[in-house]
Amino acid sequence: MYLEASVPAAGTARQTAVAPTATAAPSLEFAHVLSGGRVAVRGRRVAAQRAASLLIEPEVGDSVLVATAGDGSCWILSVLERQGGQACLSVQGAEAVRLRAPALHLDVAGELRADADQLTLRSRRVNLFAAEVQTVVSKLVTRCSAWLLSCQHATVSSRNWLHRTRHRVTVVNETDQLDAARVVMRAETNVTVEAEQLQLLAAQNVQVNGERILMG
Repeated sequence: MYLEASVPAAGTARQTAVAPTATAAPSLEFAHVLSGGRVAVRGRRVAAQRAASLLIEPEVGDSVLVATAGDGSCWILSVLERQGGQACLSVQGAEAVRLRAPALHLDVAGELRADADQLTLRSRRVNLFAAEVQTVVSKLVTRCSAWLLSCQHATVSSRNWLHRTRHRVTVVNETDQLDAARVVMRAETNVTVEAEQLQLLAAQNVQVNGERILMG
């Protein structure tokens, strides 16, 4: 919108000047959220869109603050009151949301849950403190340069267990006990057993086969 004003000038009768006027500021009003993307403002049903700065998704029945422009456009700026229920946070029209802060703390009295097709966590150090951790996965792949496990009691239950390594050293300070229905040991070259005392106990037979057997 422009305003025409006549300004006298020297040597001329009159000249016409055109100057822009300031756009009228939108009016702020209280409203209630209706279904179908509309709000009730002073008894009128008005189509309203959610402002990008409003992180709480409006729900039907919410008391909100709206801004109405001169052309009839209406934006929901803030959710003022909600009767119970839950709240969902999102950014209107954004494909991704990033939180940037020196520190971020989440204080949850109940359950903290994350549902995603893919979860990626990058950190220089991760500390997890919990009384109990339950993990249910169909496949677990772990790659690390060093693995240190320290616990008082460890129980591993598996139908099949395959352990493949280039070198293995097992240190047991007291008793090493193996209970199995059958034990099979295969070595390509040598098997060496060193002990102060060695006992072989069998209920029936002890069989030693070889081209050459040395004892003593």
